[in-house]
Amino acid sequence: MAKGVVTMAATLVGRIIFIAATCVVIVIAGGGARFLLRPVGAVYLALWVLWWLATALGRQAGVASAYDRTQRAGVIALSIVSVPLLVAAPPWEYAHFTGPIPRDGPLSWFGLALFAAGIAVQVAAMWALRGLFTVRLGMQPGHRLVSSGPYRLVRHPGYLSYILSLTGIGLALSSLIG
Repeated sequence: MAKGVVTMAATLVGRIIFIAATCVVIVIAGGGARFLLRPVGAVYLALWVLWWLATALGRQAGVASAYDRTQRAGVIALSIVSVPLLVAAPPWEYAHFTGPIPRDGPLSWFGLALFAAGIAVQVAAMWALRGLFTVRLGMQPGHRLVSSGPYRLVRHPGYLSYILSLTGIGLALSSLIG
């Protein structure tokens, strides 16, 4: 039992370090203090932290399955490409380009609202599944069909949350890459 607690604590500390490191990258890529002084930049960073805190606290590891090795390889390969693009490219574009999407206008605020909606859908999905919202795809012990909360309306609210959040990031920071 003590080993499990230590593993959970180490995982949580690692996730907090990830959040802090990505915040530093975002601020640097976004032009430093100027990024934080812009309302869109400050709200974006706050939502970013909220998104990853919700993920760190709400998503469980799950139980290993026969598909883990191929899933893990695919996730690592995709992460090597997508995480730097997701973390650094949108704030860098926000700070260094002007157009074709206007900066700090209604579209940016709409993007922040989509990002916040994505976070809310993700938290609702995690809440509906309790400890069964996992990083591993597949059946977990204790799985049951959930048809309440966001699952009443959408088959995969976790995926919907990512679509809303990522679209919101692109619009909020006027990022073509995002």
